[in-house]
Amino acid sequence: MNEQDLARKIARHLDYGLDEIRPDTCHRLLAARRTALARHDAPQPAFGLAWAGAVKDHLYGGRLTVAHYVIAAVLLAAGGAGITYWHMAGDEDADVEINLLTGELPINAYLDSEFEAWLKRSSQ
Repeated sequence: MNEQDLARKIARHLDYGLDEIRPDTCHRLLAARRTALARHDAPQPAFGLAWAGAVKDHLYGGRLTVAHYVIAAVLLAAGGAGITYWHMAGDEDADVEINLLTGELPINAYLDSEFEAWLKRSSQ
């Protein structure tokens, strides 16, 4: 049995008893169908970066040269350097962490001894 035979059998089964439906039922079914179709929203186009390829093809005729790749690499490197600088400039405890990790100063040099004294005074 191929797909066309199966489709015919399904259509015959769905059409079975169609002649026995009363006219008022047919009108109600037709009205319900029209209402459902009226409420159905047509699919809207999705907005996104789908237009980017078309812009590239329009500007460059679909050809990318070595210069385009060099410009892209330079922009990528500049962006990476900028992000790295931004993260390093925002880290205020970097000197303390580096000195602790390299072992140049002992951990006790960075501990707050006044906090322990405050704890002793507040418990009395």
